[in-house]
Amino acid sequence: MQNKLSTKDKLLDSAYIEIYTYGFQGCNVDRILKHAKVPKGSMYHHYKSKKELALAVIKERITPKMLTFFSFETVENENEIDTIKNKLTQISKIDYLLKYGCPLNKLVREMFSLDDSFKIELEKTYAQIIKNIENLLEIALKNNHIKKCNIKTLSLFIYTSTIGNISIGEDNITKESYLGSLQHLFNYLDSIKN
Repeated sequence: MQNKLSTKDKLLDSAYIEIYTYGFQGCNVDRILKHAKVPKGSMYHHYKSKKELALAVIKERITPKMLTFFSFETVENENEIDTIKNKLTQISKIDYLLKYGCPLNKLVREMFSLDDSFKIELEKTYAQIIKNIENLLEIALKNNHIKKCNIKTLSLFIYTSTIGNISIGEDNITKESYLGSLQHLFNYLDSIKN
């Protein structure tokens, strides 16, 4: 027996796709409702505005997806740098990321300086992703798998170079160009291994 999605989940899923595709300012409530197959009144039962719906999308769809992806499980006898490299290589297999870029980064570029509510939610997610990378690098340092370095700035470098790479504009990145660019980051990461 299939589980039916709740109206709220239908709205969140539909709004996620709409916002990811068109951005917050370009997204259209009527398209969201049409795709979700719910009446307008149902949306306003759950969310007072398009903005409130978008903030819920950040909290309940974008943030969990980003934190799940940027969680690092090490494999026994694998250097933590290789764990990072393997994770970042996975992006090359996710067609929609190569086509549309990072959903978090798209909203940061669009809304960060325009609205404090967006800024607060986006900063929370961003900070947790960087912390996840820092935690893995701290393990690498503790295990003497990498040379002593500034973990905070290295975490920032890893994240921004990867996300910036896939966010240079729709259809401007291919699997090959992403992997080619990523190789420069990997060369640096290999240089700090012990």
